[in-house]
Amino acid sequence: MRRNRRRKGHGNEDHERWMITYADMITLLLIFFIVLYSMSEVQKVKFNALIESLHDAFAIKTMETAETNELGLDVPRMPSFNQKIPEQDKSNEEQLDELYMKLQHYIQEHHLTTQLTLVDLPRGVQITFQDKILFDLGKAELKEQALEVLGDVGGLLKTVNNPISIEGHTDDLPIESSEFPSNWELSTARAQSVRRYLQEHIKVDPTRLRIVGYGQYHPKVPNDSDAHRAENRRVNIVILRHSNAEGEAMSDR
Repeated sequence: MRRNRRRKGHGNEDHERWMITYADMITLLLIFFIVLYSMSEVQKVKFNALIESLHDAFAIKTMETAETNELGLDVPRMPSFNQKIPEQDKSNEEQLDELYMKLQHYIQEHHLTTQLTLVDLPRGVQITFQDKILFDLGKAELKEQALEVLGDVGGLLKTVNNPISIEGHTDDLPIESSEFPSNWELSTARAQSVRRYLQEHIKVDPTRLRIVGYGQYHPKVPNDSDAHRAENRRVNIVILRHSNAEGEAMSDR
């Protein structure tokens, strides 16, 4: 009888011991979650500080209102890579399209297709004047007949606010005179004459204008005949797209 009682008492003691272990486990789990919560609060502060520093460094002005993700971290909405063209740029593209149509109509209406050509390039809308409509051979003074055409074209250029590049080109025949030691000077002087007329007589904003002289080094066609040389003697007026105005490459046409 005594043995049975001892065994029974010993069994009750073992049965209650697991509760101590369970209580210890619950205590440890509680401490663990407290630590996790504390770490998450620290990480949240650090994360938000990182976002602020990136925002300042890259001057991100297109972020929308911050969202909160599942972890409670403030995550700003970044700009989408599929964003549409800004309304201002879209409007300017429409203006360039309209300008192109007006220029095309003007050239056809005045039967200038052999002297003026028009092309819409990635860099902008380009009008090419063959030199015979603007200048005498080897000269940089505008001919009388050129003034009316430049006046009409210049008036259309004022309907947009895009930068304008005026680019002079020559053939490969050398020119050696006291006025123009080389084709560099001749092409630059011709571009300068066009610029001056647009600015002083048509009142095109001078801050929109730039001139470039390329001499004979960017021919449109090979300089292998008189007809081709005449085609290479030209002045391009390029109405530059705003996106290509800075650092854009020169067209070889």
